[in-house]
Order: sequence, then structure tokens, then C-alpha cells
Amino acid sequence: MKDSSKKSALFQLLGLALIFVILSAYVLGSFYVRSRSEAMDYIEKKFISDAEDRGDQVETRLSGLAETAAPIGSLLGKAGLQDREESVRLLGALADNTDAYLAVYAGPSGSGVDSRGRDRELSGEAYFSMLEETAFFYGQDEGTDEKNALIAAVPCRENGKTSGMLYVYLDSCRLEEMLELPAYGDKAFYLLTDGGGTIMAQGGYPGNFAAEGNLKKAMGRAEFDGEESPDTAWKKIQGYKEGTIAVSMDGAGYELFFSPIGINDWRFYVGVREEFLANSRNEYLAPVRKTIVGILLTVGLFSGLLLITNFINKYFYNEHKKVLEEKASKDLLTDLSNKTATEYLIKDYIETHPDSQGLLFVLDVDNFKKINDTQGHAFGDEVLRKLGTRLRGECRITDIVGRAGGDEFIIFMKDIKEESIFIKEAQRLHRFFGDFQVGEYVKYSPAASIGVAVYPRDGRTFEELYKAADSALYSVKRNGKNGVAFYETKMNVKME
Repeated sequence: MKDSSKKSALFQLLGLALIFVILSAYVLGSFYVRSRSEAMDYIEKKFISDAEDRGDQVETRLSGLAETAAPIGSLLGKAGLQDREESVRLLGALADNTDAYLAVYAGPSGSGVDSRGRDRELSGEAYFSMLEETAFFYGQDEGTDEKNALIAAVPCRENGKTSGMLYVYLDSCRLEEMLELPAYGDKAFYLLTDGGGTIMAQGGYPGNFAAEGNLKKAMGRAEFDGEESPDTAWKKIQGYKEGTIAVSMDGAGYELFFSPIGINDWRFYVGVREEFLANSRNEYLAPVRKTIVGILLTVGLFSGLLLITNFINKYFYNEHKKVLEEKASKDLLTDLSNKTATEYLIKDYIETHPDSQGLLFVLDVDNFKKINDTQGHAFGDEVLRKLGTRLRGECRITDIVGRAGGDEFIIFMKDIKEESIFIKEAQRLHRFFGDFQVGEYVKYSPAASIGVAVYPRDGRTFEELYKAADSALYSVKRNGKNGVAFYETKMNVKME
């Protein structure tokens, strides 16, 4: 039996060794045959990836600038031009702490002020308009400090409406400073253009590609392989997500790699001299590198098997862990989320949906101690258990319903689109307790005091919202219980 087992193990090892030898020979031989075409593909992908990465850097920097400006825009929406000193202070802080060289706030008429305290009139600028969403523009010699600028336009809102625009200007001439551009010397260049070919930023040595400030016009003087023409080459650029064009300018051959950056119809280009590409391909074809790649592929196969095994083990481990976490996040009496889980879910929603509206309800069962004292703790538990079940059914499946402890429950209603729905939802929850009964033989109808806070009006964090709703809750208790109150800065409004 043992001999049979050993022979089986030996045959398995020999089989694996044979497979390894055959696979290695096949990989090395196939790689040698395909190495030249693969070298060309590799270099092309490398520079297309370079164009994508630099385009992503531009997009990330502009989007990051807009995200940084958004809170300032909210404050400017409140301050406006009425509080000029505060507006200048906010604009100056934004310009001083970002890569922007200037920030301008403009009202609906186009009149405004900049980060240096100077009056500005933007009504004549092509990019000026009252927008509902953040947008990006290119200002070419538009007069703002006489610089060509990449512009982030951020709406400034007051009471949910756009009351002005915040414009943040990034000097387009700082492309090489802003981006981590590889050092290719005079063998490569970089361009950022709009859909019409206007060159918004450049780096390296573009030569006559940038002579007229427009890549489309420059390509009209270039030469192309085969039946390619300037018009068909430009259509190819506009029609493909990313790719490459072979072009000759002033007798020198180039490969022009391009990729969209994810903003408007802007594209990023990497232009590389043909001789540099040829040298790169020759380096890629080195015999030592071919051998290393073949070995790496073989090792990668076995590594892949180990990864698959590890993945399966981790999958079952994570499934088991998920079950345990779900149990730990539940309130044992009501099967709702417990206080910790409820707070986590609400915080997660607030973090991922900063522009949405929601309602936070905090409710206490009135005179619950009396229920326990007169009906017994078992009946009190039944009240809480049935109340949890009914509250979960009363809310949408996307809403967050949890028990904070004792007789306190928390409800967070997501994505409330209109303010007119606020009171309707509060009244509906209040009416729910009018119909709610517990008990098999003797019916008992508990009442509740409910406090409501509006996100983000009454708070942008869970702690602020809970404090506001709790304050509204206690205003109901002070006024006789069994009611609903919204939190407001100056007063509470009770609904019977």
C-alpha cells in the first residue's frame, strides 16, 4: 500500500517536472519567435500608458483643485459680495494653499472680486455662466494676469441655489512642474489640447508641433505613412479612446501617442522620436531579458496556482468573518442594527453622499418605565421587539433603522429630494404610533416623542445631526410628549 502510494507521488512529481520542461521550452521558443512584434506592442503600450498616466495626473490635479475649492465655494455662497472683506480672505486662502495663482468670485452679473482684492468683471468671458455643477475651461490670453489658464469653475450655493461662481486659475505653462514627466531630453514632448486642437499646455521639445498653438493646424504641414492624410489622422485621434499616429515633421519621424484625460474633450499627447523608439525596442529584444521573461512566466504560473489556493482559503475565511460581523452588528432584542452599527452606516452614507439630503429621526417611547412597572419587563421587551419590526417595515429598504439602546430608536431616511417631503415623512411617522398596538388580549398603544434633524442643513456629521435631533426630541418632551419637532436654529416646531 505504501509502495503504491509512493509510486503515485513519484509519477505526480515526474508529470509536473515534464510539464514544467515542456512549458518552459514552449514559452522560450514562442517568445523568441514573437519577440519582435511584442517589443513593438510593449513600447506602444508603454507610451500610451504614459499618455494616460499624465492625463490622469492633469485630471486628478484639476479635480482635486475643484474639490478643495468646493467648501470655499459654499462659504462664498453665504458671504457673497456683500461681505467683500470675508470673500477676499477666503479667496486668498484658497490661492495661497493650492497650485492656483488666482481665485475669483463672481456674482450672477459677472462682477466680482479676486484673491488679491481687485475688482473683476467676467461677464464678457466665454466661460462665465451660472452653473449647477463643477466644470473646467481653458482661458487663452483671457486677460486674467495675462496668462493662459486651466480653469476650475465651482458653483457657490446659498440655500441650495447657485448664487455665484468661484473660478480657480491654474497656470497652464507650469505643466512640467505639475506633472512627473520622464526625462527623455529632446527625444519627446508632451501636449494637452482641447477637441479643436488648441494647445493648452506643453512640455519637452514639441518644435513645430506647437508652432501655431494648435496641433490640428500643425498636422496640416506634416507627412504621414501610406494613404493617411492630416484630415484622416485627426479623425482617427477624435474617434479613438487612445492610440498612436505615425507622423513626420521637418524630416524627422515621430510616433504621437494620445489618450483622453476624462475632462471635456481634452486629450493628452506624448510625441516620441522614431530613433528613440527603435533603441527602446532593441533593448527590449536583448537575449538575457528574453530568458528572464520566460523564467518569470513559468514562475508566474506556479505563483498563480498558489494565489488561487490562497484566494479560496481567504474567500471561506471572509465569508465566515462576514457572518460573525453581521451577528455582532445586530441588536439581539429587535434584530435591528445596534447603536454602533447604526452610527457607522449613517457616517458611511454622509461620507459617500455629501450632496444628498436626508432626515435623522431620534425617537423615545413615552413613559416606557411605566410600561415595565405595570405590565412587566417581558411585555416591555415585546413592545420594543414589535416596534422594531414595524418600524423596519414602515421605512424603505434603503433607509437605516436601528436601536440606540433602551427605548430609543434611530431612523435615517436617505435621498430626500424635496423639502416639502420633510414634514410629510415626520407626520407619517407620528401617525404610525397612532395605529400601533401591542398585546394579544389587552391592546396597548404606546406613544413616542420624536426629534428630527435635516442633513446637511442641521449638521454635516453624525454627531451634529444626532445632537440636533436629540435637542428637538427634548423640546417635544418639555411640551407634553407624544409629538414631533424639527430642529431649527431659533425655534422648534411641534406637529400634533
